[in-house]
Amino acid sequence: MATSKLPKGFNKMTLLDQERTLAKKLQEMYSVVDEITKALAKVRGGYKYEVTELVRPDLEDLKV
Repeated sequence: MATSKLPKGFNKMTLLDQERTLAKKLQEMYSVVDEITKALAKVRGGYKYEVTELVRPDLEDLKV
């Protein structure tokens, strides 16, 4: 897990809490992959893809 941060105390969490945390992270990653796939499809389809503030998940990490 080199690219995503886990919460402090992750090692001390119960197995159920660890599973919930990892499942949430996985779902977030799937959402990012879905957004990128749709953007790539637009670009390959000949449409210019414009990034707005709402679509920038990388900036969401900076707001936390």
